[in-house]
Amino acid sequence: MTTKQEYEEIVSYPGKFEQEASYIPYFWDQYLNGGADDSNGDVLSFTVSADDQAIFPELELGQTIKLIENTYGFVIECD
Repeated sequence: MTTKQEYEEIVSYPGKFEQEASYIPYFWDQYLNGGADDSNGDVLSFTVSADDQAIFPELELGQTIKLIENTYGFVIECD
C-alpha cells in the first residue's frame, strides 16, 4: 500500500496530479483498480470509507470526492 507521504510526493512534482490534494492520486488509483463508487459521464465519485480516512484524516467519513480528468490530462477535484 502506498502511504500518504508517497502521495504527497506525487502531487509535489509536475504531472497529472501536480498541486492537487494528496488524496487525489489515491482515489485515481482506486478508479484504475475498479474502485469508483459512481461514474457519471466524465465525473468519478468516491465515498470516503474508514480505510480512506485512516490514511487521510482530513477527510470526513462518508464525504464524497469527485474527480475529473480534464482535456489536458490533469486529474482534478470538482464540485
